[in-house]
Amino acid sequence: MKRVPSEAEDYRTLGLERGADASAIKKSYLRLVVKHHPDKGGTAENFRRVFEAYKRLITRGERGASQPRSSRAHHSARRESQSRDDDEGDDDDYEWEYDNSWHYEWFRDFFRRTRDKKTSYQDFFDRFRTKEAQQTERARQRAEAKKRGVDWMGRDKKAKAGDETCHACKQQTGINAKQAAKHGLVFREYRAHPFSRVTCWGCKTSHKSVMTQNMAMKTSWKADGGKGERLGKVLDGHHEVFRQLRREKKTFHHQPVTDDIETRNSEYFWVADLQQHAERFEPLQRKRKVPSTPPVSPPRKKHAPQAPKTPVKREPQPDVKQEQQKPLWETHKSPEGYTYYYNTTTGETQWDMPDDFPGVAPP
Repeated sequence: MKRVPSEAEDYRTLGLERGADASAIKKSYLRLVVKHHPDKGGTAENFRRVFEAYKRLITRGERGASQPRSSRAHHSARRESQSRDDDEGDDDDYEWEYDNSWHYEWFRDFFRRTRDKKTSYQDFFDRFRTKEAQQTERARQRAEAKKRGVDWMGRDKKAKAGDETCHACKQQTGINAKQAAKHGLVFREYRAHPFSRVTCWGCKTSHKSVMTQNMAMKTSWKADGGKGERLGKVLDGHHEVFRQLRREKKTFHHQPVTDDIETRNSEYFWVADLQQHAERFEPLQRKRKVPSTPPVSPPRKKHAPQAPKTPVKREPQPDVKQEQQKPLWETHKSPEGYTYYYNTTTGETQWDMPDDFPGVAPP
């Protein structure tokens, strides 16, 4: 996986000190664009490096906190990938219709339009800031419309008597040939479905009527048309289902047509067809969640109180050590003042000093 530079490296790429505000980041970025853009004598590689550093710094500033490194790397790698393996599924987990790398194309058109004109840097900066604000507002409107399940471009109309109605919402008119040609949808594939399914733009964008292969594999399906018991992600890994739908001509492609934004060609499968295949599989068993805290140990059994035992009186035992340390002979004085020797073991007394007497006899 491609290594994502650190925040400090991004600041060095733009020639800024760490902690610079958004205005300084944009100005430095535009100065480097004039230097590194291929139309100004630079290379596409250097321009891409500057653009990626600018995009990461601006994104961190808007979110207030950076994402984890691994998540950003994975997100960037998925966004840059423009190829799809039909058997393994595409890499997007939702509909990537627009790529925010519109900068390159916009700079190219701007430089070519102003090639023979004298344009100040301030004018260049103001035009870029206006264009970036328009793209930001466009992305916000699209995200809000997608949550509500309506078309953010206003292409849908209320169905009247005799009009083809969307099979998902049953309120809006379906996509017609003129709209399909204008917005990059392959109308021939779209109308080749055996059951002539129809969708509106709002249901397509919110994936109520169609979805990509990768989305279908990550969706948790339910029985009885999505209203019954939970089946789980039963389509995950079953590429044969999608190959069969392609053979039956139940898919279509769509690559949005824009002037300054790079788009990708996505393949869509009808939700109704996927629902039928999902109900053919057995429900998946849910994995039991392991408790995060250890279980509480059971309380200990309390025993019945017992009557106190009567204390046993024990006679004091003689100290053997003291007896062993006690000397065998002791000296004493008679009433007349003479010294005699007393045997502590036998109780014998004598006037003469014993042979085994320790020490020297007193005078």
